[in-house]
Amino acid sequence: DVVVVGGGDSALQEAAVLAHYARTVHLVHRGTAFRARAAVREVFDRAFAGRPQSLNVHWQTTVAGIEGAQGVERIALTDAHGARCVIEARAIYPCIGLEPNSAWTGLACDACGAILTEPGLSTSMPRVLAAGAVRAGFGGRLLDAERDGQAAARSALAVAGAR
Repeated sequence: DVVVVGGGDSALQEAAVLAHYARTVHLVHRGTAFRARAAVREVFDRAFAGRPQSLNVHWQTTVAGIEGAQGVERIALTDAHGARCVIEARAIYPCIGLEPNSAWTGLACDACGAILTEPGLSTSMPRVLAAGAVRAGFGGRLLDAERDGQAAARSALAVAGAR
């Protein structure tokens, strides 16, 4: 049994991967709804579709402590009402507070820090493209990253050919 902490893209992606290896995935989220994008939510839902009993979502809950004499053995949780419980788990994956590392670029970004792009993946700076997870509107899957890479390559070649 493992614990994943968070409710955004990274947490749901991690939980979806762990669904293939762990007996039970405990997803601890302080909110009342996931913040993950629709594409990530679809992958998450498919990962647990065949075995919903292997997912336990702890809504409005935070981690109060990690316990164990020989590594992670138990995770203490506290819910919104202050009730505390302890669950058995052998690993914890904190996926909270993750933000795109794009502020240094000086490019136009959305409220979450993802770089805004136009068709062809052009950005607010001439001849600068953005692709993958740093781009606003990124689908979140490896296939989406591959498509972004291909689109960026086509855009770069088109700009180079126009010179």
